[in-house]
Amino acid sequence: MKTKKIIIISLLVLLLSLSVIEQIFVTRSMDNILNIANNLKSQIESTNFNNEDVCTNLDKLDKEWDKTEYYFCFLISHNDMKEIGDNICSAKNALNQNDKTTLLEKINLVIFYADEYKEIMSFNIQNIL
Repeated sequence: MKTKKIIIISLLVLLLSLSVIEQIFVTRSMDNILNIANNLKSQIESTNFNNEDVCTNLDKLDKEWDKTEYYFCFLISHNDMKEIGDNICSAKNALNQNDKTTLLEKINLVIFYADEYKEIMSFNIQNIL
């Protein structure tokens, strides 16, 4: 009887620990994506728009997303994950075509989806129930 209780308690502690680790990873990863995307948004909206700087930061965003996506595939549905990657790709195309409006729109979508993933994966009572 005691061993059953110990096993059950151990499993609960393990699950709780994994949930906390997952939450920390998701928060840090999405904060990095949001940070880069918000910097890009500021660069695009500024009056002294510099294609090279935006291109560099867009590549940085793409690399950060690739790194994050590799680990997120264990946590989030692949169909949901592709939204950020697709919008980064579309942003790169818009930059190549010098379409500032579409570029800003795609970066805003990256920010939206990253924020949404952060909220969906957050550890709260609503997600537990």
